Amino acid sequence: MKKYRDRSFDIAKNLLPLCVDLRRSGTAAWDMCCVALGRCGLYFELKIQIWDYAAAALIAKEAGCSVTDIEGNPLSYTGASSTLCMGRGIKEIPACFK
Repeated sequence: MKKYRDRSFDIAKNLLPLCVDLRRSGTAAWDMCCVALGRCGLYFELKIQIWDYAAAALIAKEAGCSVTDIEGNPLSYTGASSTLCMGRGIKEIPACFK
């Protein structure tokens, strides 16, 4: 888990200059739905279980968001995965994820 925590903070540190604020509600589903609603532009998680992302990913996709793993690959919906949900205005994955 330390490797995920360290990488998450590195990504967040690199994202901060590109945005107004970084926020976490505590639930992946709500955070992804906030992206779908346009309340925030991007959500990411380096390792998340399928039951935490599947329904919210569907909602976000139906709202026009891009939902992939952090490398830009389609979600497999077979188990734990990284997840990147980008709002309608974000067209490419920020470089800090690569």
